[in-house]
Amino acid sequence: MSFLFAPSLLLLKWKQLPGMMLAILAVLVIFSAISFLVPEPSYVLFSGLFVIGYLSLTSLHLIHTEQRKLEEWIADSTSTQSVLYPSSHYQSPFATHLRRYSSESERLRLSLTQKLEEISHATEELEHSANEVAKNAEQQGQSATTAAAAVEELNTSISQVASLADQSHLACINAREEALDGNQSLASLSGHIQSMAIKAHETLELIIKLNDNSNIINQMSSVIKDIADQTNLLALNAAIEAARAGDAGRGFAVVADEVRNLAIRSQSSASEITQNIDAIQHYIADVGRYMNHLSQLSEESVNSAQLLKGSLNTICQQTETVTEQVSQVATSALQQSLAANEITQLTDKVRESNDCNIQVAQHTQAVALHLAKLTHRT
Repeated sequence: MSFLFAPSLLLLKWKQLPGMMLAILAVLVIFSAISFLVPEPSYVLFSGLFVIGYLSLTSLHLIHTEQRKLEEWIADSTSTQSVLYPSSHYQSPFATHLRRYSSESERLRLSLTQKLEEISHATEELEHSANEVAKNAEQQGQSATTAAAAVEELNTSISQVASLADQSHLACINAREEALDGNQSLASLSGHIQSMAIKAHETLELIIKLNDNSNIINQMSSVIKDIADQTNLLALNAAIEAARAGDAGRGFAVVADEVRNLAIRSQSSASEITQNIDAIQHYIADVGRYMNHLSQLSEESVNSAQLLKGSLNTICQQTETVTEQVSQVATSALQQSLAANEITQLTDKVRESNDCNIQVAQHTQAVALHLAKLTHRT
């Protein structure tokens, strides 16, 4: 039955609804004019009314059909995602624009759907990346905390080492001073021992000279004894001769007797001197042996003192070296303590940065979840 609506469809496609109204008005005017020219105008008016009614009814039918399709499309577009406007034989300018809008909307819908799928995929990737970042940041935070604790323990150990190094440095300084004092005392003792050794040697020489003089005295004593023995013999001879002389030799006998007594006394004194000299020489020999032994001990003491002095000098040098090394250790410990403090500060900054990264990752994760909800809702 579409051929019945062909004239009206052509008019509507040609001039749309205003053209149809002008066509109906023209028909009315033409048939009215003809009715004044023909003898029976009723047939003409009836034909005109028929044409006007035909055009009006067919136009209303076409318009009503388009309106019904438009209502169905609107109802269908609200319940489905399709926005394509259905094609028909007649379309009004509004339907034409609506069809263009529906085509553009469908294109935008497809593009938006594609973009939403990409956003959904990107949101999943972003959520996964945020989870990985949060996990890594948490692990880094734990590592930073462990590193901070280890550095703190290291700093404590370094502080203890620095304190012990300072104490060792002071002990080394004290030991060096004590060694220097001991070296000075030993040098003084060595000087005294050397002086004592010299005195002992001089004393030994004097004892040797004394022994020599004692030998001379002993020899002189022997001479005196010999002289007393000869004097005694001479006095004995003189007494014998005086006895032979009788009274004339009595005075000479007295003198001879005195001389013999003096010789006996001299001989006795010489014997005592010899005995005393022998005892003195014996004592001198003992003292000489003692002084010789003392001299040897003094020399050995001087040699030991020299060796001990060398050892103390070596100890002083080694103590000074150890003092310098301990001072270097204390300086290194101080530098390491400063470096450990800097590491602790950097670790704290890294931990703060990790906390910020965790917050940013959590915020990113929340945004990703919100976008995911929006894309799934859409």
